[in-house]
Amino acid sequence: MTIEEKVKALKPGVKVKYYSWVSEDTGEKSEPQYTTTRSAPWQLGSGHWVVGLEGRSGGCALTHIELIPARKPLPSITLEDALQVANAAYVAFSIPKHKWVLEDRTKEVDEPCKVLCSEKNLYSMWFFNDRIDIDHEESSMGIHQLAVDCKVECYVAAYNLGYAIPQFDNLKMD
Repeated sequence: MTIEEKVKALKPGVKVKYYSWVSEDTGEKSEPQYTTTRSAPWQLGSGHWVVGLEGRSGGCALTHIELIPARKPLPSITLEDALQVANAAYVAFSIPKHKWVLEDRTKEVDEPCKVLCSEKNLYSMWFFNDRIDIDHEESSMGIHQLAVDCKVECYVAAYNLGYAIPQFDNLKMD
């Protein structure tokens, strides 16, 4: 991304990675610090562009900033991605004998939601804006235990596919 593109994209509240040092010779960088912009960029008298960052005083050079791409909301998940999330979390979802469907259930639950379910509704995974719920009709453990065992794997898989996971907002993940 060019400096000009960063100037257009940055405004207060944008999530970014900030590198305290960047080698002009090798391009090597420090470990990133994950933060949020507190201002729009401005140009110094020297011609360099800087932006204000939360937790830092003054301006930080745009050459040391990378924008964190916007993530997709979970209810926009595709069937292919939903199956990847499910397979990463729970072996029953990878059983080939089941036929899987992804249904929009927004009207049914009064919030954006898609459900991945098997044709016999033995297994289902619900994708809401703020969570993923797992349902297993045959479980003697109960739905809650199954969800606790699998939820982290679901969230990581969905995050790695580019979906927004509100619980991860403050984690320092790359």
